[in-house]
Amino acid sequence: MYTKIKKYDLALQNLQNSLELVRQIQAKEYLGKIYEAFATLYEKTGNYKGAYEYFKLFSQLKDSLMNEQSLKLITEVETKYQTEKGVRADFVIAGEQTDLNISNKAKGIVWAKISCRGKSAHGAHPWDGENAVEKMNKFVCEKLYKAFPIPAKEAWVTTANLAKIESSNSAFNKVPDDCTISVDFRYVPEEKSQIVRKIKSIVPKGFALEVVVNEPSQYTPQNNPFAKNLMQKIQEAIGKKAKFISDHGASDIRYYDGVSVPGVCFGPVGGGLHTDNEWVSISSLEEYYKILKDFLLGVPGEGVEPSSR
Repeated sequence: MYTKIKKYDLALQNLQNSLELVRQIQAKEYLGKIYEAFATLYEKTGNYKGAYEYFKLFSQLKDSLMNEQSLKLITEVETKYQTEKGVRADFVIAGEQTDLNISNKAKGIVWAKISCRGKSAHGAHPWDGENAVEKMNKFVCEKLYKAFPIPAKEAWVTTANLAKIESSNSAFNKVPDDCTISVDFRYVPEEKSQIVRKIKSIVPKGFALEVVVNEPSQYTPQNNPFAKNLMQKIQEAIGKKAKFISDHGASDIRYYDGVSVPGVCFGPVGGGLHTDNEWVSISSLEEYYKILKDFLLGVPGEGVEPSSR
């Protein structure tokens, strides 16, 4: 904004503050916009070297994000393809960072678009129209977040994230006659059979609902014999009992759960997942290898020393 009105000093200060904040909270998805804004600012002020440097950072980050997204998509497609082609197992382990604990349940995903219509009018005469954005806002406040309240702290409940609100209206002096929101629902396995029905029940008459994505949740009981055996091998390797944990996100394991194949997520100690500061403990990798080796060699009729393969 400051760049557009040629208040370049304020623009620079604002961007520097934004860059510091984004780096602190590791919000990698916003870095690209800030780098691009720096490049534009420096170009406007004749600092072409600075503009070039920030344009390079912008391009590199964009490529990095594209590669991450592409790799994740390819992995998901491969897993989905495997299950659709009949690949089955007695038990599946997905290698995800779990701090040497076992994640035996994870939330499912429903991405939905909810739309409504209003009546267009001139902005100076709002009484002649029906504001679709205001209708949608009323739905969000009175229906959506009453059915799916945002927890004050971490909780194992179904949640709704209002990801985007949009209208085709681009004018200040017009009452918008359409509005669409995009909502990311993350549902607990206990609500697997009723989540779509629950969403439909809160959508008012005259509104439209489009389910864009409906991915399964994942749950494997703690008393599953393979899970119990894995827990025992962890305890033997690290000298203390691990925990069964829940995951608010989703992993590829959900595709196997969808075809009734039990499994868990299990991985080494680490942090900063999908950020520039992602890390993993080297010592825990050694423990992770030992645990997997002992677990696999202990499976009846399947254990074969790696050196003999």
